[in-house]
Amino acid sequence: MQKEGYWTKSLLTFRIIKNNPKLVIPDIILIFFSIIFGFLFLYLNNLFPILNYKPEIIKFNLKLLFNTMDLGRLLITLIIAFLFTFVIHLGTNTMRFYWISQAVLKRKIGFFQAYKESRKYLFSFFKY
Repeated sequence: MQKEGYWTKSLLTFRIIKNNPKLVIPDIILIFFSIIFGFLFLYLNNLFPILNYKPEIIKFNLKLLFNTMDLGRLLITLIIAFLFTFVIHLGTNTMRFYWISQAVLKRKIGFFQAYKESRKYLFSFFKY
């Protein structure tokens, strides 16, 4: 029995993604929600002035922000944004791995069916 090489497995992976472009959907969902939660975090904590590209304005804005910043609100919104992003990341990962397992078995699975089936595995890693 001959072992498959690294490049053979890599090409198989790219072929699976090419034949099943929906495997990229969970990554797109994760990126979308990460951007939304990032901007929401910046907006709720008035951190948008930091995004200015001129160094002297950034330094001035940072001094102004640290003098007026509510540290408690900053930490609470950071924790909430982290938890939401973490749960969405778990959901998209379980969906992707379910789709990959079905693609390897050469089964066609829709988005909502994959979402429904992947929810079974969402928090199973907490059991260990």
